[in-house]
Amino acid sequence: MQKLDRISAAVSKITDFLGALTMSSVACVIFAQVIMRYVFSKGIIWADQYARYFTIWTVMLVANSLVRDDELIKVDFFDSMWPKGMIRVRERLYQMLFFVLMLILLVYGSIQAYKGRNVALLGLPFSWFVPYLSIPVGAALMLFQYIVAFLKSFSKETKEDAP
Repeated sequence: MQKLDRISAAVSKITDFLGALTMSSVACVIFAQVIMRYVFSKGIIWADQYARYFTIWTVMLVANSLVRDDELIKVDFFDSMWPKGMIRVRERLYQMLFFVLMLILLVYGSIQAYKGRNVALLGLPFSWFVPYLSIPVGAALMLFQYIVAFLKSFSKETKEDAP
């Protein structure tokens, strides 16, 4: 389990770094667009598309870190009223529900990306495959983190139940 947790942490760290790089590049392109537009009265044609699609890439890359660190938004208003066993059951149900959702995103996102491989983007030198690929890549990363969290929940339970 420790090896899987180290792999999970490494994946999270790598994707956080890649997310920081892509968001930094988006900020640089937007800054250059503002300077070009207001100083030289000529904009960068592809800046808007680049910012939009690479912001989506950033979110999909970094979302697995939120899953790993259990920082996604959740409704825990009634947790103080429920027994701990009920909360564990609810958490596992949520994990299985998100597991199914990530599988659906992975499968159908891959199909959509494959369909967009021959459709060119206006203004950018690649096809729709690149923006669409962010969905299955992000879903696969989140799916991995959900599987690790699910397995960790069983190992935590056995440690908590031990005398």
